[in-house]
Amino acid sequence: PANLAFAATYGAGNPGPQGFAVTNSGQTDFSWTCSIQYAGAGGWLTVQPAAGVVAALSASNLSASVDAQGLSAGIYTATNMIASPTAANSPAAQVVTLLISRGTDTISFTGTNQLYDGTPKAVTGYAASAEAVLVTYNGSGTAPSTAGVYAVTGVVDTVNWTSTNTAVLRIDAAPQAITQFLPAGGNSASTNVLLFSAQGGGSGNPVVFSLVSGPAVPASSNSLRFTGFGVVLVAASQAGDANWQAAPGVTNTYTVVPAPNLTHYVAQDGQTPVWPYASWTEAAS
Repeated sequence: PANLAFAATYGAGNPGPQGFAVTNSGQTDFSWTCSIQYAGAGGWLTVQPAAGVVAALSASNLSASVDAQGLSAGIYTATNMIASPTAANSPAAQVVTLLISRGTDTISFTGTNQLYDGTPKAVTGYAASAEAVLVTYNGSGTAPSTAGVYAVTGVVDTVNWTSTNTAVLRIDAAPQAITQFLPAGGNSASTNVLLFSAQGGGSGNPVVFSLVSGPAVPASSNSLRFTGFGVVLVAASQAGDANWQAAPGVTNTYTVVPAPNLTHYVAQDGQTPVWPYASWTEAAS
């Protein structure tokens, strides 16, 4: 044939050989030779045998094979010149093409589950070919830094390799904790007014104090006074947000005991009692 076409995939080996024949329709034998000319990269085409003699009214069978090793994806062309010093139609040009398609790469990911800390959280893509992987997050090339779920796409697009793979990046909200909850639990005199403070976590949300149980009433958002003897439980809490989990609640226990050397008064008719009665002014209003 005047043309031979081979197709291969980069990294996947060579295609099989193709056969053809040199035909002698005349009455005398003739010798022939093959020589290969390349347009561009060379050395990839082999024709066997490269020379011979074909008898009258017969044919010589030849085989063409290609070696794609070391060639990048693309289209390659060579011309196999078949020549005879005595045959008609000599030389005959046979055009051979080799199409090498890009290989399909395999992409994997690491770093798809991370914890918020305010910094960008990048996913790393790995290609089996060792080519670079372009990673995007919801279509953006910038790695996200806030908690959430993001669609990750990895792409290899080089001369020899192509591939696309997807994954999900999950950035979980970070935990936060309440510390230095003061005053610490323990015995507290009945006349005390407790003023609370605490250190919250990274969300910056306020620490909220609440009376859980016991003989006491809130005096303000961060204080309370006692209304009797016994055990008082006070809880501290901090809300979360998109990037921070709610802090685990912390509870302090206060045991209300009589204040030393305290004189108690009794409210008179028409007066509102206030406990404990440290003075007439404090005892009634």
